Amino acid sequence: MSRPVLDRPPSDHVLRELGLEVDQRDDGTLIGHLPVTDAVRAPSGEPLLGVVATMVDMMGGMASIRACTPDRVATADMSLHLLPTGGTDRLDGTMHIRRRGRRTLVVEVELFGDRRQPAGLATLTFAVLPQPPGAPVLPAIDLGRRPAVEPSGVGGRPFHRALGLRSATPGVVEIDVVPAVQNSLGALNGGFLTSTIDAAVAGAATEIMGRPAETVDLQVAFLELGRVGPVRSVAELVGDRATAGHDRRAAFEITVLDGGADDEVLTRATAVAVAP
Repeated sequence: MSRPVLDRPPSDHVLRELGLEVDQRDDGTLIGHLPVTDAVRAPSGEPLLGVVATMVDMMGGMASIRACTPDRVATADMSLHLLPTGGTDRLDGTMHIRRRGRRTLVVEVELFGDRRQPAGLATLTFAVLPQPPGAPVLPAIDLGRRPAVEPSGVGGRPFHRALGLRSATPGVVEIDVVPAVQNSLGALNGGFLTSTIDAAVAGAATEIMGRPAETVDLQVAFLELGRVGPVRSVAELVGDRATAGHDRRAAFEITVLDGGADDEVLTRATAVAVAP
């Protein structure tokens, strides 16, 4: 098997359970391939939004290595819109760099199911940061298809259980900042943070609608890193409960806080959930 793109996560890191592979083409195109196992499916059978967000965030970070070296990047915002695939066992993403400015990098990821049916669209903006003095320059991604990280236990545990998500109240979800979910800076992985949002929104919508609901649209602005924890996502309904319950569609505002850092606001987001 080809050398993985990222070899830093600890052996029990949750990224290893996703089985994401990436294919770097010689024309600069980056394609991702995510197996859609039962561990990462929403109630309808479609991929969980938080899993897709993790996939596209990883792809964007990898694309930045080619586009921004020797500088580094940090995810500033993300929009993600999912479409029903009618059932798929694999999610493919084709990444395009839409803008490389002095201070920002904008990438777009087109999503497809295993029959090339449209599955959604993601747009991410990264802040371009100067390379820290003395920090090693990240290596370029080798051409060809390879694991994003060395896989382990792919599909073996439900994704939310693997992350350690917990919720005592519909619309409120917490996660501890432990090595298995951290990024290279020792903070909560950005894709995993979106999973707390996804779970909070789906939980609140399910309670309102009286049937299983799932998140299908997300707009998120990353403000600070979650370094201490527990990180807590709080989803609040926008509009009327009765209307949301009748329409089986609801919009939410979400605030993500670091409970161990005096409830510092980490992220603000809006999302839409539906009950298929």
